[in-house]
Amino acid sequence: MQIETLTDGFHANTYILIKGEEALIIDPAVPTLEMASMVYDKKVIGILLTHAHFDHFLTLQELMLKSGAPCYLTKKAYAKLTDAEANGSMYFGYLKQFDFTGCEFKYLSDGKTEQIGSFAFKTIFTPGHTDCSVCYLFDEAIFTGDTLFQDGVGRTDLPTGSWFVLKQSLKQLMKLPGKLVCYPGHGDPTTIEEESLNNPYCK
Repeated sequence: MQIETLTDGFHANTYILIKGEEALIIDPAVPTLEMASMVYDKKVIGILLTHAHFDHFLTLQELMLKSGAPCYLTKKAYAKLTDAEANGSMYFGYLKQFDFTGCEFKYLSDGKTEQIGSFAFKTIFTPGHTDCSVCYLFDEAIFTGDTLFQDGVGRTDLPTGSWFVLKQSLKQLMKLPGKLVCYPGHGDPTTIEEESLNNPYCK
């Protein structure tokens, strides 16, 4: 699986996963033209959200309408998409109104393995940064959103955040294989082993 990374103005990572002629996109926030330059000859078959903070789905509607691909997310995340307080946009002066008319959404279940085209992954609910945070576990990589960063974790002072709950989610992630590569919502890739040894929040 080929993994490409793009970063938006809020320093959030958008990931493009490619297998053969198919592509999955995780947390679409960069302009669709930037994504198109990497998937121009591929078919986008699905879009995944790690959580519903606005900086991780800035270009979701445009991407969904252009590609026709459904978005996979939790029910709690869906409820936040058009709520400026819940998605955090009001706290950062971002005044765009999000509208997902004509877009298709599919809900995910904790611990369930999904098959989208040639991609298979397991959804792991990891609340704490928000109550809708999830990680996506593939064979060779896990996409951790704002649950786990290199040497850090996501903030817990926004609505539905909880340090106590996040701590439980981190314990769950630390049980995964050490060599598993983590692709976070912000910053550089790391591994489970590196974070278990060096991340003070994972002790």
